[in-house]
Amino acid sequence: MSVMTLAVILGRFAIARFFFGEAVESALIDLTATLLLVGATFFIADGIQAVVAGALRGLNDTRVPLLFAAISYWLVGFPTACGLGFQTGLGAIGVWIGLSCAPRFMPPF
Repeated sequence: MSVMTLAVILGRFAIARFFFGEAVESALIDLTATLLLVGATFFIADGIQAVVAGALRGLNDTRVPLLFAAISYWLVGFPTACGLGFQTGLGAIGVWIGLSCAPRFMPPF
């Protein structure tokens, strides 16, 4: 996940241009690159929680991962995303920051 984080951080403008092409406004490319930078910040935490949740599911423990995911995303991530995105005026960047907070609240057991 560290390699993917670094790849997205270093290649965020190239990724944005790949999807939108060269003919679009630079403001769209800049916003996309910023959102990719924010999104890359939670790759490591999300990767750890995905592996641990998968291990628990392999042990037939599905309740604990579900409980932590529900708490993390619905009680932390969603309200934070709404608050930062709509109350502070950060817009899309605030939504992504709020949602990227969610995996950090899931314990690695």
